[in-house]
Amino acid sequence: MKKNVYLLVNIIIIILTAWIFYYRFLDEDIDIQSIQFSSIVILIVFAFIIIFIKAVRFYFVIQGDYLIKGADYVKQYSKTIFISTIIPLKLGELFRIYCYGYSMNSYFRAFLFVLIDRFFDTLALITILLIVSFLGPLEHIWLMEILLTFVFATLIIYMTSPKICNYWKKYLICKPANKRTIKWLSGIEIFNSFYRSISSILKGKGMIIYVLSILAWIVEIGGAYLFNIVNKKDINIKLMQDYLIATIGIGNCINLTWFVVATVILLFVVYLIMHFVCKRREKI
Repeated sequence: MKKNVYLLVNIIIIILTAWIFYYRFLDEDIDIQSIQFSSIVILIVFAFIIIFIKAVRFYFVIQGDYLIKGADYVKQYSKTIFISTIIPLKLGELFRIYCYGYSMNSYFRAFLFVLIDRFFDTLALITILLIVSFLGPLEHIWLMEILLTFVFATLIIYMTSPKICNYWKKYLICKPANKRTIKWLSGIEIFNSFYRSISSILKGKGMIIYVLSILAWIVEIGGAYLFNIVNKKDINIKLMQDYLIATIGIGNCINLTWFVVATVILLFVVYLIMHFVCKRREKI
C-alpha cells in the first residue's frame, strides 16, 4: 500500500512538473535558430558539471547515515533534482524530502539532510551576491534579507536546540513516569541522535560542502556569461543579478531558460540510463 501511494505521488508530481516546465520555460518566444551550436555544447557541458558538483555535495551530506548504491543514488538524485529545478521557489525540495524520506524510512532525517544542503547552497549564494555587490549596487536588497534571515534562523535553531532539549529532558524526568512521558523522552532522544549526526556532518564535511556550493554557483554564472559571449549578447551586472534571482524561481531570464532546458534533458537521460541499470541489476 505504502509503495503504491509513493508511486502515485511520483506520477502526479512528474505530470504537474511537466506542465509547469512547459508554461514556465517553453511557452515563450525562444529563437532556436539564433543559438549557435557551440553554445549548445557549452550548455550541456556546464549543466553536466553543475549537476555533478551538486550531486557530490549532497552525497557528502548523506554519506555515513544513509547507505545507497551508486546507480540508485544517481537515479534518485536525478529524479528529485529534475523536479526541484523546474518547480519555482524551491518548492520541489518538498518532493525531494518525500522521496528520500520514503527510501530512508525517516522523513525527518530526510528533511534535515535537505535542510543542510539548502543551507550551504544559500550561504554560497549570499557569498556570491556579496561579491557581486562590490561590482555594482544590488537591485534586490530584499532577496539578500530573506536569504540572511533563513541562514541566521537556521543557525539559531541549531545552536539553541541542545539546551532546549536538555531543559525538557530534565523537566520530564522529574515528572511521574507514564506512557506519555516515556514517549516524549524517546522523541527527545531520537532528536538528539539526529542532532549529533548533523553536528558530525558540519564539523567533518561542512567546509567541503560549502566550497562545492561556491564552485557550483561559479560554474553556473560562468556558463551563463560564456553563453552570452558566444551568442554576442550584452554582459552586465544587472544580467547576473537577474539570473541569480531567476534561479530561485522569481522572475525569468533567457539564460536560465536555456540552462534549465539543457539540465532537464540531461537529467532525464541520466535517470532513464540509471533506471535500466537498476532494473538489469535486479534481474541478475
